[in-house]
Amino acid sequence: MSSPKTITEHFRELKNIAIPLAILWVIFFCIIWNVRENILQLFLDMSLRAGVEVKQVLSPTESFSVLFKLVSIATNISMVPFFILAIWKYLGAELTTQEKKFALISIFIGSILLISGVLYGSLFVIPAVMEFFASLTPSYIEINYNLSEYIDFSLFMLMTLVGVFQLPLLIIASVLTNLISIVSLKKNRKGIYFGLIIAAALITPTPDLFTLAMVALPLLILFEFSIIISSIFQSKKITA
Repeated sequence: MSSPKTITEHFRELKNIAIPLAILWVIFFCIIWNVRENILQLFLDMSLRAGVEVKQVLSPTESFSVLFKLVSIATNISMVPFFILAIWKYLGAELTTQEKKFALISIFIGSILLISGVLYGSLFVIPAVMEFFASLTPSYIEINYNLSEYIDFSLFMLMTLVGVFQLPLLIIASVLTNLISIVSLKKNRKGIYFGLIIAAALITPTPDLFTLAMVALPLLILFEFSIIISSIFQSKKITA
């Protein structure tokens, strides 16, 4: 059995991982910078689906700051597999075979949920919310949203939805660590449903029931999906 690593050895390992990741991040950023306008257009298309055009910037540096923010986020997303690989390399030796299996399945499920959250938000939720707010504007007032504020609003909505779509992972982890039980989840289903609907109302602060349903329904489906997957994981854990 090998002796525990010293703090210096841990620091050296982290440095050997962090430096290549930083270099790779810069390379990815430079590559993605070349398609910055395509990324921006994806966001502008969301507003166009709601019948709203975003054409206004209020400062000389606003366009650059918006593009830099979008490219940085796109770079971070592109780097996720490498971040996971680095963490796996650092912690993998400490995990048991069963823990590695659950980790890989969780990474796969989390990735699918992340992509689903981004697609669902960009194709349906954000255009619907934009259209609702635009409908409240009197006809004699011209809608001309500021680019930076629109991008910040869209990113907030997307990040919120991505976080919400990770609900199954949170529930699965809570069940496997015995923080909650599947029995209690089923027993308190009505109360949880009510809480999820309230959360959906906070995410989409509109009185429009259709927009509320667009967020609430996926949350309820994700909750039921969580119970099914948690049951499978728990049965595997017991039989292991």
